[in-house]
Amino acid sequence: MRKLLMLLIVVFLCIFGCNKKNAHEKEVENNQRRAVMNEWFLVAEKVANESKDPEALKIISQIRNSSFIAKPLGENLDFQAIDDIPKTPYRLAILPLLDSDTAYGDAWKEEIQKSALASFSPYSNNVGVIMLKGRKDFSQRMRGIIFLHEGKHMMITISGKLKDIENNDEKIALAINELEVFDFETRLMSKLGGEAYRNLIKKGIPVVMERFAKDGGMVFKRPWFPNELKEIFGAEMDLNKDYGSPHF
Repeated sequence: MRKLLMLLIVVFLCIFGCNKKNAHEKEVENNQRRAVMNEWFLVAEKVANESKDPEALKIISQIRNSSFIAKPLGENLDFQAIDDIPKTPYRLAILPLLDSDTAYGDAWKEEIQKSALASFSPYSNNVGVIMLKGRKDFSQRMRGIIFLHEGKHMMITISGKLKDIENNDEKIALAINELEVFDFETRLMSKLGGEAYRNLIKKGIPVVMERFAKDGGMVFKRPWFPNELKEIFGAEMDLNKDYGSPHF
């Protein structure tokens, strides 16, 4: 009887210890996701405040009030909240991806291996998701612009303005969506770069047309006018990192 009791105590301690270790590991992982989200949000908020663009500020407000942090769930790009879900009409899941998320299955592995640092997707009628990566492929300011870019996709979805078009022709709706988002992003860049950037855009249009005609659409192979861009933005943008942006 005594041996049986001792065995039960050992088993209980092992289970308790394993559960405690798993709980600690999960909390470490959750904190990593929170850190990625906080970094992205802060740089986006800084860009919005600096630009004083009403739409950018509205995006920041919407994300602040309606978002929650999530993690992968299962193999089909589903997710679950790691923090409280806000009780708002529209809710946005922010899902920072970690390298270890490849363990959730091939769909997550493929998502992590994509070159895009951030992406927005509608999940249901009143829920969207933005997936984020912690890589530092771009400067802080450009990552702030990218986050606001995805936030603009969210705002278009919330408005429902393209729903009828999407029902008839999904490709046209997608094209209009991207056109609106890049129009917004260009406006942000214009406000951040001022008159000098606007003049540079005018100067760059013929270059884009020439490259498009020559290279069959491969327009963004290298930075446009690196000296002028460095003079306009200085150290706030890293041309060696940011050249992949459509605006550079």
